[in-house]
Amino acid sequence: MKNINQDLPYILSASTLVLQSTRDGSGTKTLVIEEDRTFTLSKKPMHLIRAACHHYGTSLKVATNHAKHLLYNRHKVPILIAFNHGFPLIMIPTMSATSEQNIWIALHAIKNYKGDKFGHTTIQLINNQFIRINASEATIQRQLSLAYILQLDYQNRFSHLNGPWFSPRRPHMK
Repeated sequence: MKNINQDLPYILSASTLVLQSTRDGSGTKTLVIEEDRTFTLSKKPMHLIRAACHHYGTSLKVATNHAKHLLYNRHKVPILIAFNHGFPLIMIPTMSATSEQNIWIALHAIKNYKGDKFGHTTIQLINNQFIRINASEATIQRQLSLAYILQLDYQNRFSHLNGPWFSPRRPHMK
């Protein structure tokens, strides 16, 4: 693991798998796990999430409000950071987004998961790394279900880009 210069901008991408808070003597930092490297940044995970939303043309507030509306005002909602050619970058919080123990995991990063009897879950990432989180298997299942609903909503909304934007009229029934 290496430290990346805090002055360099970091934008989430399809390579981003996990954003995890870490603390040291100088404050809260982010452990970033990508497909092929792991490093720490001097910024908090929420700063990186906000910056990515802004970079891709939205805001954290808009992304959160849309997800809450679609998912019936549930708390701890996954958010869509970007949507590129059918590939959504959806980040799933394991706890409240404002919690320092929250870990953001990309939907596409999860290969498998298994809970234990102590209320923790070990998640296998697509790069075959494992992370252990302080959330039950039921919580992870719930978060994955919500993320898939969000993904399907965006895929359905943007499917018109591949065809006509209007719906053909149905014949009137007599």
